[in-house]
Amino acid sequence: ESKTATRFMKHMLTSLQKRQASFEQKVDAELKEVKTQIQSSEESFRRTITVGRLTESRSPVSSWSANDQPADGEVLFGDVMEKLPSMEASIQKATRDAMEVS
Repeated sequence: ESKTATRFMKHMLTSLQKRQASFEQKVDAELKEVKTQIQSSEESFRRTITVGRLTESRSPVSSWSANDQPADGEVLFGDVMEKLPSMEASIQKATRDAMEVS
């Protein structure tokens, strides 16, 4: 009877250790994914802020039309990307005009 109880306890201990290891692996994987998401969000935020500052220094938000101006002066990465072709065309036109004048 004592040997049976000892075997049962060893079996329970082994089972609990396996479950604990599995649980720790799941927690580690989820934590790693959360850290990756946080890092990705931080990088995206930094890019948005950087692009916003660059855009504002070259073309102040106040010069945008009312329809284009984001709320509270916010400059979104997507908004800037949409404006790049027209900005590039304006730069090329200004360059051609400057070449014609000189």
